[in-house]
Amino acid sequence: MDRFKQGAFFIGEGVRFTTWAPTCARVSVQILKDREEVAREVELEKKGGGYFSGIDPQAVAGTLYKYKLGDDLFPDVASRFQPFGVHGPSEVCDEKFEWKQATARLSPPQEWIIYELHVGTFTPEGTFLSVIGKLKWLKDLGITAIELMPVGDFAGDRNWGYDGVLPFAPARCYGRPEDLKALVDAAHGYGISVLLDVIYNHLGPSGNYFQNFSPYYFTEKHRSFWGKGLNFDDVESRAVRDYFIDNAKYWAEDFHIDGVRLDSTHSIIDHSAKHILNEMAECLHQHGVHIIAEDERNMANLFTDKRHLRHGFDGVWADDFHHTIRVALTGERHSHFGSFNGTAAELADLLDHGWLYRGSHYPHWKRARGSPCKHLEPSSFIHCISNHDQAGNRPHGERLNHLIGADAYRSMSALLCLSPFTPMFFMGQEWAASTPFLFFTDHEPELGKKIAPGRKEEFRKYGCNYPSEVLESMPDPQEWSTFEGSRLNWAELDKPEHAACLELHRECLRLRKLNTSKNHHSRDKWKVFCIANRAVAILFGTDGMDQQLVVATVWAPLRVSLRDIGFSKAPGRWKILLSSDEQRFGGRSEDAFDESTQTINSNKAQTWVFTRKMT
Repeated sequence: MDRFKQGAFFIGEGVRFTTWAPTCARVSVQILKDREEVAREVELEKKGGGYFSGIDPQAVAGTLYKYKLGDDLFPDVASRFQPFGVHGPSEVCDEKFEWKQATARLSPPQEWIIYELHVGTFTPEGTFLSVIGKLKWLKDLGITAIELMPVGDFAGDRNWGYDGVLPFAPARCYGRPEDLKALVDAAHGYGISVLLDVIYNHLGPSGNYFQNFSPYYFTEKHRSFWGKGLNFDDVESRAVRDYFIDNAKYWAEDFHIDGVRLDSTHSIIDHSAKHILNEMAECLHQHGVHIIAEDERNMANLFTDKRHLRHGFDGVWADDFHHTIRVALTGERHSHFGSFNGTAAELADLLDHGWLYRGSHYPHWKRARGSPCKHLEPSSFIHCISNHDQAGNRPHGERLNHLIGADAYRSMSALLCLSPFTPMFFMGQEWAASTPFLFFTDHEPELGKKIAPGRKEEFRKYGCNYPSEVLESMPDPQEWSTFEGSRLNWAELDKPEHAACLELHRECLRLRKLNTSKNHHSRDKWKVFCIANRAVAILFGTDGMDQQLVVATVWAPLRVSLRDIGFSKAPGRWKILLSSDEQRFGGRSEDAFDESTQTINSNKAQTWVFTRKMT
């Protein structure tokens, strides 16, 4: 019995080819000598449920093949590798790999410090294997989990990955399947978990041959931003559900992935008795794999019981944190940013719960949004001040550090590192990278010429009030220079300003692990305060135990005595452990805290870490 419903599988007497084509009368597999020359053709037998299957006793690892449906040839939609691109033949892959590390999963989500990266632009080489060379560096930074942007194969040689059309096939521009396994194995050797961004809400436009195999992969019953919805609850949906559940299981079993992040789960519509997300979470949890949602609805029932809507997720991208900080730092109010005011009180409210909108009216939607969430573990909320969307979905790909002053950037970077929620960093933000992260594609000419006008129209429809000259000067996503300009420039780490920003992140993450992580898991171990609507404060530890205090502001000036805040009646005095304005972090090290009077007197954005011993 094959472990997966579709694909090419080694058995004792050769390779079995299985595909789902319920409306086809005949299906065969063409075995190729090379990219085009046919060696032989094997007729497949129709099985139950619309599957076709057959054995080629001569097939071996590396055998190239295509499926013949009627008179037309197509790559396998469950292909494990596409050596010549998504339109070319599929390759039979040997699933064997000599793993050096144990298969047991590593740190739990409560200990994750996530680093999101795009394989193609993270290093000069842009490959799975080249990422291995940066793992020790990431370990030294304090990272405990890397999250790879989608790697399912896509048209062309460069893409964010969200235009993928072959979810089982690691993109050949990054390397072979065994290269990705080597990356996971090496990461585990450094104690770093590997998370994978997966796309189960749509498929890309080029190289998408699913409807040639079956008209039931998609349904008119549901529509989204990308068109017809994937069919999880209409006629013949069982095979579609099995395909995507098998894909998640494939990453868990064959690649030892520790967690998956599901893109735009609010776009995955399913009215079945058991939601596809719930079924997928159960499958992954059986394999010890954690599951994260990107979901804009602020739904606590992503995690908890509520009829069949209990999805069983372990975490969610909680973007309210980013949006509040972005408004506070930049004043941007277009589109969804108009629903945030960026005050210290708003940020404190958010930090007290995890997300801001918990059932109140959300102006951007003109209706209520969210549900209460204070009962959820803080590790369930993944907070960031930058990610691929927040940089790349700007016309010129500006990172946050390109838009604000260094003081404010250091202050909010420190807060991200030290808050009780799961922090996530987007590659390069830890050193305030100078390179943008732009939107780039490599589609064939006819489709490619539509990408730039389409992006401009998206910005306009979404309510982004960029001036026309900004949109007209936007780099063309199809140009090689757009992709090349998005690569990280590791050489700039030799420059003092970048090295100083990196040191801030290293030191803050060290403090997080050594001094505060023991207090993060339980909400009764920390409290959040708003100070004079000028700063937020997080107090770790309860009365009678040693305490730590994080105070963060971008709403200067701030003049306050810690004695007057009422954090605690304990007699201990606060001593400063760290300030984001220290010279070693690129600041001016002005003395903004008077220990004798316990007073903060600051005229700039700054974050402090204080400690006090209980006597």
